[in-house]
Amino acid sequence: MSARVPLPGVLLRYGVIAPLPALDAAELYAACEILIQEDVRVWTLPWPATGVLRALREMFDGRAIVGVRGRVAPSELAAVREAGGAFVAQALARPEVIARATDLGLPTLAGALTPAEVERAAGLDASAVQLVPADHLDPDYADLLGNEVPGVPLVVTGRVDSAAAGRWFERGAVAVCPTSQLIGNALSGGVLMGLRVRSRDYSAAFARVRSTARDGEGLRVVDSEDKLRNS
Repeated sequence: MSARVPLPGVLLRYGVIAPLPALDAAELYAACEILIQEDVRVWTLPWPATGVLRALREMFDGRAIVGVRGRVAPSELAAVREAGGAFVAQALARPEVIARATDLGLPTLAGALTPAEVERAAGLDASAVQLVPADHLDPDYADLLGNEVPGVPLVVTGRVDSAAAGRWFERGAVAVCPTSQLIGNALSGGVLMGLRVRSRDYSAAFARVRSTARDGEGLRVVDSEDKLRNS
């Protein structure tokens, strides 16, 4: 029986991950409110970020979840969980991190790119495989992976616009994490209204696929949710 820790239900329900920059919680507050209003309720913070992670959890508990990204040592994973981290996303599939996170019940997104790397990450019982960097990948790549490494939940991370995100969702990706297109310059002197529009576009792309799947088209994203949702 697999030891894989299920992905958070919120991640499966909303499908878009916003990579927040390394700012104080107070500086992130307005943008986070907009993200929630537009149904982008899964975020990541660069590690280390224990204080900000705790603060965001207190501010938005029950409305959003926050994971951490970057290089996290196995010895730091307990601190991630204690601070309220919902998952760990890494660019590499590191066996020692996945094993320790599994012991703690902490979901992992393990980075991979080639079919061999995806198969290896899945074999380590990561909660999902993060295709990174997905900047130049065509969404049809998901079909190849589905044939070569079936049943692996995919999170697509990179320079993915909302149109491409919709195509990835259609091909079964459980989530996308746009590394620069979503947040853009909204937190570095830009206009927050632009963040609202972009968030709405990504959420709409995910909602369209979910709606189609539930109308009987049989898209894999809903199958993945049914298998992985937390009890």
